[in-house]
Amino acid sequence: VSLVTQYDEPQDDDVDWVEEENAGPQRTGLFFVLLLLLLLVAAGLVFFLVKNLNKDATTTDEVAVPQTVGLTQADAEKLVRDRGLHPVSQEKPNETVQKGNVSAQSPLDGTMSAKGKDVLLTISSGPANVPIPSNLAGLSKEAASQLLTDAGFQVNVVEEQSDTVDQGRVIGTTPAAGVSTPTGTSVDLRVSTGKAPTAIPDVSNKSQDQARKVLQNAGFVVGDIKIQGSPDVKKGSVIGTDPTGTAPKGSSINLLVSGGPDQINVPTVTGQTETNATNAIRAKGFDVSVKTSTVPAGDPSVGRVISQTPDGGTPTDPGSAVTITVGVAGATTTSNSPTTSSATTTTSP
Repeated sequence: VSLVTQYDEPQDDDVDWVEEENAGPQRTGLFFVLLLLLLLVAAGLVFFLVKNLNKDATTTDEVAVPQTVGLTQADAEKLVRDRGLHPVSQEKPNETVQKGNVSAQSPLDGTMSAKGKDVLLTISSGPANVPIPSNLAGLSKEAASQLLTDAGFQVNVVEEQSDTVDQGRVIGTTPAAGVSTPTGTSVDLRVSTGKAPTAIPDVSNKSQDQARKVLQNAGFVVGDIKIQGSPDVKKGSVIGTDPTGTAPKGSSINLLVSGGPDQINVPTVTGQTETNATNAIRAKGFDVSVKTSTVPAGDPSVGRVISQTPDGGTPTDPGSAVTITVGVAGATTTSNSPTTSSATTTTSP
């Protein structure tokens, strides 16, 4: 028995159906892949558009903060407003920036900032005020100057006379102690030169008591009494003062009191002729009083000065009398004893 198996070749329609049936799953996967790619591209486009739109909006709303440091407050505020920003000003002391000018800003110039944002402007109110030190009076010039410098001030020394503050010591300051003053200000440091000079009264030819009262009434203290010779001022009266002219009140003033004319040494004339002796005595400003004494005839003392009073070399007031005794020859007798005449002659120069 033979078995014959008959194989029927498939028809074209059947092949197409089989291929379509087999391709179905493949087409579905591809569709999903393409759809996913489209969605990713769309999302990327949306992200790009949104980013660029935001960037354009941001760029449009931001501006660069201008440079304002050194400008006046009015100019700085105007410049900030012109950029679409809002200026906020506050004052603060500054040692170097002129009062009324901008010393600092925030944000700094060049910073990008959204329109309408605040820009803080710091306006200089000038140097800070501090009180003038109050412990300067009575200090030395050097010590007070150092304290003022340490407090931030400049020092200008002004010398003044004072009846109450010692020379070289501080009287005070201008502005006065305790006054609130900008640092860097020049402060006048008033330093005493001592008491003001006062004219010393003329007390010449007055008695010592009178001169003392006049000087004391003028504010002086009477110092030493100095005796000086004077040919013109009466002995015991005041010749003048030392010093003369002017002196601060309270100064010690010495009185120069006349001791009369200066004494002169009497010349030695013993042994001289009467004429020579008289001339020598008168030349010194003395008066001459002549006495005679009898000596034996032929004695070498005849016509010459035997003695004198005061002795030669004695300090004596000018105008005083110097007495000389001159020998005269007596009559010839058996006695050799000399006799003295009582005759006296006084002559003035």
